[in-house]
Formats: sequence, C-alpha cells, structure tokens
Amino acid sequence: RGWKFCSIAVNGLSGGHTGQDATKERGNAIVLLHRILLGMEKQMEFQVVALWGGAGMSSAFAREAHCTVAVPPENMEFLVDLAEESEKIFRKELHKKDPRVRVKCVPNIPGAMKGLNDGAYRKLSRLLTLLPDGVASRNFEFDGAMESCANVGVLELHKDELLVTILIRSTSAARKYYLYDKVVALCDLLGIFHSVTRDIPHWERRADGALVEKLGAVYPDRPLGIAQGTLECGIFGEKNPKLSIVALGAPYYSPHSPGEWFSMSETKVFWEGLLRFLRTKRAERREQLGLFDGTGDGEPDGAEGE
Repeated sequence: RGWKFCSIAVNGLSGGHTGQDATKERGNAIVLLHRILLGMEKQMEFQVVALWGGAGMSSAFAREAHCTVAVPPENMEFLVDLAEESEKIFRKELHKKDPRVRVKCVPNIPGAMKGLNDGAYRKLSRLLTLLPDGVASRNFEFDGAMESCANVGVLELHKDELLVTILIRSTSAARKYYLYDKVVALCDLLGIFHSVTRDIPHWERRADGALVEKLGAVYPDRPLGIAQGTLECGIFGEKNPKLSIVALGAPYYSPHSPGEWFSMSETKVFWEGLLRFLRTKRAERREQLGLFDGTGDGEPDGAEGE
C-alpha cells in the first residue's frame, strides 16, 4: 500500500500503587496513548502493527505505553503534529499530578504490515474508551481515601491475541462486583472473551476499638487510615469473620515503581513500637490466664537480639 511506519510512545509518568495512590489521579500511559489513537481515528486511515503498555503488573499505573502504526505518507506530518499537541494537552492536564509526561513520535521507521485488522482495532478502541479506569467511589469516613477504583494496567499485542488486564480494588464487595459487572457487560457487547485471573477477598473495616486505641498510643504520629488491602487480611477475615484486623507497617514511598524506597530510621522506630505493643499484649494475656509473673516486660518470644 506504500504506507509509512511511525512509533508513538507515552512515557515519563510516575506510576504508583493503584490503591494507595488512586486519589492522586496520576496519568495512565495506556489511556493517554489511546487518546492519541482516538485523535488519529478522526483524521486518517491507519493500522496498528505493534502495541504494548504497562510493565506486566496491573496493580501499578502504566508508566509507559508504545505503539507502531502504519499511515499513508501524506498523513505523516499531521501525525507528528498530533503527537506534539497531545503532549502539550497532557502536560497541562497533569502539571500538578504527573508533570514529567512525554509523548515521543518517530516517523519513517522500518516496519511490516501486520498486527491488528480494522475489526479488531475497532473493538479495542471501544473497549479502552469505555472501560472503568480511576476512582469509582470515595470513602468519606477517612479524608482522602477511596472506596473503589479500577486500573487498566497491562496492554499486550501478541501474534495471535491482544491482552488487556484490568485490576479492580474495593473495600466493599458490592462495589467491587458492580465494577466487574460493568467490564463483563462491555466485553459481552463487543464480543470480547473475558476471564478472572484472581478474585482476591476484599477487606472491609473490622477492627476492635480497644485494639485501635492501644496501637494509637504506641504510634501517636500515625493516624488511623484505611487501605484497599487484599490478600492476607482479606483471606484471614473471610475465614474467620470474628477476627479484629489492623494492618500496620513502616512507611514506604513511591510503591510499585522503580523508585520505591523506605527509611531505615523510620523502620527502626516502627519496629521498636511493635515490640512495646507485643510486650503489653503478652502481659495482658498472661494475666487473663492467671500466669502473670512479672515477666511481661521481656522481649516477645523469638525477638531477642533483633
């Protein structure tokens, strides 16, 4: 057909944890790249021959997304201009939330006509346009906390299939499955195969007030908050509905990104506080069992020398 090939990349984004960082509303490279493709749809013919986004982990915001497209030669200049204009728009939208976003367009690269046919691309475009992405509902009991969210985290074009992975988080089972029902309904309408990779138990707040108060005394500078945690706490809570569960740990920063880090000094403070809390709990338990012998000030079993 005599078409030319061009690569388009969205990068420079911060990424982050789709639960902890959800309300920061950072950029999603997959969504931003799709917005560029939507702009192309309105102006020209093209074919997507290569496509990927995210780093294979749907629990993190996609920091990068790339595609290679084939376009008629007369549209190449317009495509370069569209990429430049898209970067200006994205940087304006995200100047407080993700200021390092970049769009790079490299025209006239080698390529081969393969990849998505028109029908497959139309399905993908409608799917990405309508999939839930970002905060769906907020938790107003805790300032700045979200209740449910979704993240379009992975986009991979293979030889015989196109894979889109979305992660749904919620502290409420009803909210989680409502978002899931939306995804299922959309896929069914478009004739797209869908499956659940993991349905990890949600974690609704269920903590004894006395336990929270004691931990608050140990960590007075750490206000009580809510996390869209899953896995261990969700599994334990599901198996034993009477459990009182509080998750605690040393703070860490820029989670689910290459720049993730934590402070040794903050971790030391947390660890020492945890030891104090466990000493108190052991002493209380020994009293309850009539075993109190004044040893409650010792280190918890297995903690000596740590």
